[in-house]
Amino acid sequence: MSEGDGIALRPSPDPERLTLGLVIIIAAVVAWYWVAAFGRGMNTTGCRDVRIPMPWEDPELFGMLGPFFGLGVVVFVLGSGW
Repeated sequence: MSEGDGIALRPSPDPERLTLGLVIIIAAVVAWYWVAAFGRGMNTTGCRDVRIPMPWEDPELFGMLGPFFGLGVVVFVLGSGW
């Protein structure tokens, strides 16, 4: 097929962007866990369970780390060739 056939060829995946996107996503998830666990550890009444809040339960934390997760998803999707 050539470009003149009217069929758009999908670009090949970019492994560097895929890797960077995955690293950003993993870093955001690890930061979410670390910040939530640190907040539990700083609780003066003690913490018996290690329960990580979901984004709808902790909107302040989501406001800080959600954009990084979204950036990782965008970089990953762009790296996949879409």
